[in-house]
Amino acid sequence: MGRKTYSQLLVLAALVAVLAWAGIVRAEVPNVVSKKNVIVYSQSGRFCGWPANNGIYIWGNEILAGFELGYYRDDGFHHRDDSRPTYRSQIRSLDGGETWQPDPGGPPVPGNFSDDPALPYPSEGFNFGHPEFGYTSHGSDFHITYNGGRDWEPGPNQGAYLLAVPPPFFSNQILTCRPRHLVNGPTDCMFFGSATEEDSQYRDRTFLARSTDGKTINFVSWIGPDDGSRSVMPDAARISDTKLLCALRRKNPGDWIDVYVSNNDGQSWQFLSEVVRFGGNNGNPPSLIRMKDGQVVCAYANRDNPSIRARVSEDEGVTWSDEIILRDDADGPDIGYCQMVQRPDGKIVTVYYYRTRQRPQNFIGATIWELEQKTTADFNQDGVINYLDMAIFVEGENIF
Repeated sequence: MGRKTYSQLLVLAALVAVLAWAGIVRAEVPNVVSKKNVIVYSQSGRFCGWPANNGIYIWGNEILAGFELGYYRDDGFHHRDDSRPTYRSQIRSLDGGETWQPDPGGPPVPGNFSDDPALPYPSEGFNFGHPEFGYTSHGSDFHITYNGGRDWEPGPNQGAYLLAVPPPFFSNQILTCRPRHLVNGPTDCMFFGSATEEDSQYRDRTFLARSTDGKTINFVSWIGPDDGSRSVMPDAARISDTKLLCALRRKNPGDWIDVYVSNNDGQSWQFLSEVVRFGGNNGNPPSLIRMKDGQVVCAYANRDNPSIRARVSEDEGVTWSDEIILRDDADGPDIGYCQMVQRPDGKIVTVYYYRTRQRPQNFIGATIWELEQKTTADFNQDGVINYLDMAIFVEGENIF
């Protein structure tokens, strides 16, 4: 290889790196080492849906996933019989998602019993650092567990705790929170929620609230701009002591997923990247995790080409890979609402609701998959993948 060609290749590699950094070039599809689908829950005549409205929790290889259990009806966009009741349910795996069993006796799950009255927080405070702590929320109400969701506090018909109310943004403001939280320590926890105007559609705006003493929860910041578009169903990942990522479901006009970044531990947020833009089938919320090797994964359903998909970022959410197709045998767009955790062995468990031609009544499924792990040698001192070091030089002339 001549000196001129080698220099040209160096320039080209640098150009590709800059374009990737700017979000103009996407990385190739990451290497998926293994992948398999499992049934989480299915029942004849019943509709199972919306895991993202109900949360997912992992303690070692024990995983608890929430979903909604209604009655199946074969019409409309959602195949749920609205004339019959729908219940919040939970299901547990003790082997990292390989097999699943409903909790014995069907313990009372928050959302199925009265949340009145609003209760004061415990005088001793919350212990967010408990090894089996969990948090679930619906609207403005929330419950906590200290035994892996086998019991929730407050208990059935005892009331509920109320999340911190953000400063008025809408004239008749109500909260539309789902279970999203990040534990920072025994008395320190972040809660990601949303607010909207009562009796309005698609006006939600996302916010962050936080407890730093275990006894009070206070509003911290709005996430995303006041641009008239919907921002809802956040999912967040901690990158460092001060850096956070938050993925949002956006709507109007169109449907898409954005990622925002905070470099001051949630005090303020800036737009970082767009993960995916959907067609006209109502979009889907994101599930976001930071893997142990530093890669960031965002999973979601594509309702336009019905399938479960994911993208991977190797530069902390600045750019995203081409799509990984986790599953594409769906029979129609009534699918998704992913929830995702990483097992101790590094494999990812992505839970969603789904339907196929062979199993048309919506069920809860999961894909257990493994990405090729990155080593510390693949990252620069800032924790970002070394694009130039990984560039491949080939023989050839006239490359420009």
